[in-house]
Amino acid sequence: MWEIVRAGGPLMWPILLCSVIAAAIILERMWTLQLRRVVPTDLTRRIWALVEAGQINDKVVAALETNSPLGKLLAAGLKSRHRPRAVMMERLEDEGRHVAQDLDRFLNTLGTIAGVAPLIGLLGTVTGIIKAFNAIQEGEWGIPGCCRVASPRR
Repeated sequence: MWEIVRAGGPLMWPILLCSVIAAAIILERMWTLQLRRVVPTDLTRRIWALVEAGQINDKVVAALETNSPLGKLLAAGLKSRHRPRAVMMERLEDEGRHVAQDLDRFLNTLGTIAGVAPLIGLLGTVTGIIKAFNAIQEGEWGIPGCCRVASPRR
């Protein structure tokens, strides 16, 4: 592996760095976006039971906010449950945008890496080809008469 990186030249290091960062983002997103973390099982059933029993208070809402992204949305709805429907819908939409932004974290960075890394690889390929042509032109291949064009005699 080390020999491949060394043979790739100086542009291999940014590609390797992009790969490590992309792998870290993917692993973090896989961990954070697990279904049981985003939508805990039985959360809505438990909240409905508390609402029907009239046991919703500030402590329950605060605990619900720290539970999960779905919990944040439900807490926003429960906080504004005594307000008019339009205000409640606006609050839920606003909180939904914030939750969606949290769920989309680092995806723009991952997209940038996915766009830039192949271009760095292409740049490395082009510079390698230029070096190879220069070596051929200078006759550094060690084979006498190789790749040298004899001038035509008249």
